[in-house]
Amino acid sequence: MLVRISKLTEIGRIPACRKNARVWLDREGVTVTMLSSEGGPCGHVLVSDLPTVERRAFLTNLAGQTGLPPGKYDEDAHATFIQATASMRAKAERKAAMACLLVSIRDSAGWPDRIAIVRKQFGKNGTSMPSLKRRQRG
Repeated sequence: MLVRISKLTEIGRIPACRKNARVWLDREGVTVTMLSSEGGPCGHVLVSDLPTVERRAFLTNLAGQTGLPPGKYDEDAHATFIQATASMRAKAERKAAMACLLVSIRDSAGWPDRIAIVRKQFGKNGTSMPSLKRRQRG
């Protein structure tokens, strides 16, 4: 999952200033991808590329925003995840983000709305109704 640098400020050891956060990310070896936005190019990073402390803090914060209780931390699963290739980690985080979104809106939207919301945020790839139902079930 790609996240704007501005959404990461003050998470873990990441500085509050966006410019200083960029410098900190570079120093930590985190790849920053520039994407266009309304105000011009904007730096984004893969959550899976963040150092452990910051990644866990971001995901805990994200789970808190969705109103979902944080899951149990599994050291073995995390070690396997970290050993996976960057593209596999990115795919897994994308699916997890979709599942989080689906679970957070489950009671407030029917399937046509859920699909539209997920596709607006994640695009059409991997967002068929059967795929989303599987993700929601976990």
